[in-house]
Amino acid sequence: MTTKEFADACNVEKRTLFYYDEIGLLKPARVRGNGYREYDIEQFTRMETIKLLQSSGLSLMEIKSVLLCEGEGRNIEVVLECKRRVEEHINNLKDGLAYMNQRIELRECYMRHPGESVFIEHFEERPLAAIRPEYHSHMRISYLDMGHYLSIAEDVNTLRPKFFFKFTDDPHADTVLPAGKYICTFIEQTRGNGIYIPPLIEKFAFDLRRDGYSIDDTVYVEELPPWIIDKRDVFIIRFAVRLADDI
Repeated sequence: MTTKEFADACNVEKRTLFYYDEIGLLKPARVRGNGYREYDIEQFTRMETIKLLQSSGLSLMEIKSVLLCEGEGRNIEVVLECKRRVEEHINNLKDGLAYMNQRIELRECYMRHPGESVFIEHFEERPLAAIRPEYHSHMRISYLDMGHYLSIAEDVNTLRPKFFFKFTDDPHADTVLPAGKYICTFIEQTRGNGIYIPPLIEKFAFDLRRDGYSIDDTVYVEELPPWIIDKRDVFIIRFAVRLADDI
C-alpha cells in the first residue's frame, strides 16, 4: 500500500512515516524506482508497537533501541519499565484530578459564605500526600517538588508548619485530613501587599478561643486560585481548624 494509505490506516501523518524512515525506526517494505514508498500490512504490528512504547514515555530513539534489540532477551525488561512509567503517569493524573476537585470544592465553599468572618463546614476524611521538611527560619519549598500547589498544615501553638500537603486519591497515603466539623475563614488580600501567614493564624486561633471555641492544634491553609472565581491580583486563602468537641 502507498504511504498515504498506510498513514491513514495507522491514523498518523505521512510526514510521520517519512521521519520514521529517515531515522531508521520504520522503513517502507519497498521503494519503487520512481521513489514511491510502499508498506505491507504486516507492518501494522510494528507501528502499533511504536505507538504503545511512545505512550509509555519512551523517546523515539529509545524505541528504536528497543526494537533493534529484538531477539536478545532484554525486551521484557523494557516492557516492565514501560509499565512502571505508565503507572506513574496514571498516578500523576489522579493527583491532578484530586487537585482540581479540591480547588472546585474550595471555590464552592467561597461562594457559599460571602462576607462571613467565620463559618462551619463538615469535611470527610481525605488522604494527603505530605512533605515533612526539617523546619528552619525563612524556610522555602518549591511547589514543583510535588507537581501541584502545596497547602500547609500549621501548628497553632508554634506557628510552624507541621507539614506541606496536597490532596491525593492514593488509599495508601500515610497522612489524612481528619473527618469532622471545621471552623473556617477566608482571607483575601491584594497580591502587591504581600502576605505572611503565621500572624494571621495566630489571630485566627486567638479570636476563636476568645469567642469560646475549643479547637484542634492544626490549621489547614489552602490557597484559592483567583482565576477560578474570575478575580485578578488578589491572594485568597482559607484557614480551617477542626473543632475539638468533634474530635
